[in-house]
Amino acid sequence: MNDSTKQTSSYEAMAKKEAEQTKNTDPHSKNENTPKSSDELTKKDSAKTNKSHDHIQEHQQNTIDQLKETIKEKEKEIKDLKLRNLADISNLQERYNRESAKIKTYAHQYLAQDILEVADALEQAQNSLEGQQKAGIQLISDMLQKAFDKHHIESIDPTGQPYDHNHHEAMAMQPSDTEKNNHIIQVVQKGYKIKDRLLRPARVIVAKNDQSAT
Repeated sequence: MNDSTKQTSSYEAMAKKEAEQTKNTDPHSKNENTPKSSDELTKKDSAKTNKSHDHIQEHQQNTIDQLKETIKEKEKEIKDLKLRNLADISNLQERYNRESAKIKTYAHQYLAQDILEVADALEQAQNSLEGQQKAGIQLISDMLQKAFDKHHIESIDPTGQPYDHNHHEAMAMQPSDTEKNNHIIQVVQKGYKIKDRLLRPARVIVAKNDQSAT
């Protein structure tokens, strides 16, 4: 090898070395080992932060939606419960009013039952006495009848009517030429009622015929 060839080889080696050094020091080189810039790291961290923030917001929104749905269901339950309570209160009020009216209507029931014997005695005395004594008994009977009328107490005298076991008590059954079968021939003791409630059934004698009387 001559001197000219040696110089050329030496020059090429130096050029190659400078090229490699330039490549290693070039800031635009795409060497994978070159550290990333601070801007790139900041952008990457910012992207991660934004993603995490979005996830938190989504979770919070889901929680808020669930709470709203729960509140709506509870409000409906409370409304339904309120309506049921109002209905119960209304029913209780109506029941109370009915019971109060019934108590007021039949308040004198037991007192009236005790007085019925007095009414029976006055009627018997009136039928057996004459003159002024009968007139005095009649006056007392009229006063008692006014008290009965005031408190809606009525006598039951079913002579000639069909026998009704709900309001009559059969004391005997007899054949009759004047009354139809199963009709009342005679009232032994008057019955009484206060409005639609029976105080005492009428004691009666009932016709029992093979064929109805004409």
